[in-house]
Amino acid sequence: MRDSCWQEVLDHIQDGVTVQASTGEIVYANDRAAQILGFASPTHLQSTHPDEIDRMFEVFDAETGAAIDPAVSPWRRALTAGEPCSYKLRYRSRATHEERWATLRCVPLRGDAGDVEAVIHIFRDITAEHRREVNSRFLVQASLMLGSSLDYRDTLRQVAALAVPAVADWCAIDMLDDEGELRRLAIAHMDAERVRMVEGYRERRGQMSDAVRQMLLSGQPLLVREIDEDVLRQLLEDEAQVDLIRRLGLISCMVLPLRARGSTQGVITLASSESGRRYTEEDLAFAQQLANMAAMALDNAQLYTTARRELEERARAERELARAAERERQALEESEARRDLLETVLRHLPVGVLIIDARAGQVVVANERAVEILGPQSRSGSIYQSELGYVLRSEEGQELSMDQWPVHRSLWAGEAVQGEVLELERPDGERRHLQVSSVPIRDHRGQIVAAVALVDDITQQRQLEQQRSELLRQIESALELRNQFIATASHELKTPITLLKGYAQVLMDRSREGVLRRPLEIINRQVDRMSELINDLLDVSKIEAGKLELVLRKVELTDAVREVVMDQREAASGFEIELLAAEPVWVLGDRNRLQQVVANFISNAVKYSGNSRRVIVEVRRDGPEVEVSVTDYGIGIPEDQQPEVFGLYFRGRNVSPRHYSGLGLGLYICRNIVERHGGRIGMSSREGEGSRFWFRLPASGPESLPQET
Repeated sequence: MRDSCWQEVLDHIQDGVTVQASTGEIVYANDRAAQILGFASPTHLQSTHPDEIDRMFEVFDAETGAAIDPAVSPWRRALTAGEPCSYKLRYRSRATHEERWATLRCVPLRGDAGDVEAVIHIFRDITAEHRREVNSRFLVQASLMLGSSLDYRDTLRQVAALAVPAVADWCAIDMLDDEGELRRLAIAHMDAERVRMVEGYRERRGQMSDAVRQMLLSGQPLLVREIDEDVLRQLLEDEAQVDLIRRLGLISCMVLPLRARGSTQGVITLASSESGRRYTEEDLAFAQQLANMAAMALDNAQLYTTARRELEERARAERELARAAERERQALEESEARRDLLETVLRHLPVGVLIIDARAGQVVVANERAVEILGPQSRSGSIYQSELGYVLRSEEGQELSMDQWPVHRSLWAGEAVQGEVLELERPDGERRHLQVSSVPIRDHRGQIVAAVALVDDITQQRQLEQQRSELLRQIESALELRNQFIATASHELKTPITLLKGYAQVLMDRSREGVLRRPLEIINRQVDRMSELINDLLDVSKIEAGKLELVLRKVELTDAVREVVMDQREAASGFEIELLAAEPVWVLGDRNRLQQVVANFISNAVKYSGNSRRVIVEVRRDGPEVEVSVTDYGIGIPEDQQPEVFGLYFRGRNVSPRHYSGLGLGLYICRNIVERHGGRIGMSSREGEGSRFWFRLPASGPESLPQET
């Protein structure tokens, strides 16, 4: 066959053929080879150095995805080592980023000496076959995925993720909302950062363009083989959208409506960018199959959701009917139970209960207590006096006419009578004191249909009240006699005690030394103690009679306390009584009575000091109040008895009358004096460690108080 015939054959076959000499130069290339590798002509391909051709493409093993280094590639080894090879390759143009697939066979040609003189490269573009295979696998996977769940939202998101990068660089699914606007359901891309960029734009996107709206209305898919400026302006009306598409570098796209039973539910968009892929009619047909499957799955899911909702609504209605029937049954049982309970309660109520019908004045309900109080005629008689035979009198003894009865006033005037005390004279002559309440019962129109009356027999209560009043009168009389006696006895005792103290003091002055000195001192202390007891009894009598008087003047409390401390130091020799007072403080009070309180606190601290010989007295200003406190380190007070400390006649459990004298009047008097001043009094103590007694009075400046006298 002539060389021209072989040339004709090589120029028209579908395989690309090149011959590379041992020097690396391409000495032959047919048209198909130039076309597959993106050259304008075989001559252009032959004139390009092989290293330059290697730099034009990124080449990968189609099976493993591993990148192939041109320096150690199989076609280089075929030339240098004479190794034949057969490969399936994926290559990407560095200029256009377009990605394609091809098969390659390398056949070394050896000379007579066995050296490799050239290599024949035979390669076939299998991009279309590869994509059909990928599309077929994708459709199978998508079909399985769409049929595996009735949660169409989650399923469509998975389909979008499955489409990248198998059939597209970008996949977006948008659904039409109730207002006819597209709302993004899912978007997928290999770069998560770019996905976040698009999602951040979603809230800023503009209105749907006329082209997209027309596509949705017509139900026809949209194929854009090459996205250029004219296409962008045609499809998008918002400049921000146009700018986003430019930034994403979209090259080609397909937009397909999701239609089922003549209705468009949304759109699925497949777009290419990094792969450089230009979509064709064949790709559109594949995408239409995917859209049809997604639309069918969507429709089935919605049908299932609607059917399930209807079934759930029916089941809910049946359950509600069952619950209503159960509630009605329970209500009937509860009504019967309430009726039984009401009858039981009425039967055992300690008050009489009557229900009177408004039309005839007939008693329709009367419990046992009502019959016991009013007599047997109350069980079913009429409320008219002539039939019941009752006489009702007011608490003052005035006989009431029938229209003044509480039940009549409720039935005819609608009056609610609360706790009215009446005297009842029954037909058998028995008289009872009653407390009667009566209220009207109205129907839904507001008409009075009955009245309920509660009748309580308070006869015994009234008798007890009379007895109690008489007993209280006798007690008050006895207390008055006691107070008069204490006051009279105290005054009578004061004169001889005063004389006794005077004579004892005279004798002590004359007997500064000698055997009589010690007995006279004992007599003097006991006379003082007797005088204090008499004064305490007088104070208690005044307190209980409400006659404890105070002479309120301006008092500099620090100075008043200092006087008491000095007196107590003289009386309690051997004790360290320390006064802590930083500054003068002023109160409105009775100086003598306040000093009486402080003296009582200090004398108690000394008396119950035990082995300790130290007492601390403190006067201090604390905000709007002045506090005076006395602290000792003595026997303390049991915790359970502390709430009773300021009560009348209080004596601690740990205090023996043989060792500690007193009647328990002092702290009671102190509490009343402080409270009469508008102050507060209190204490804290731990048994065996000591006690702290304090009182607080409202503080005031000296200029705002009347002058102390």
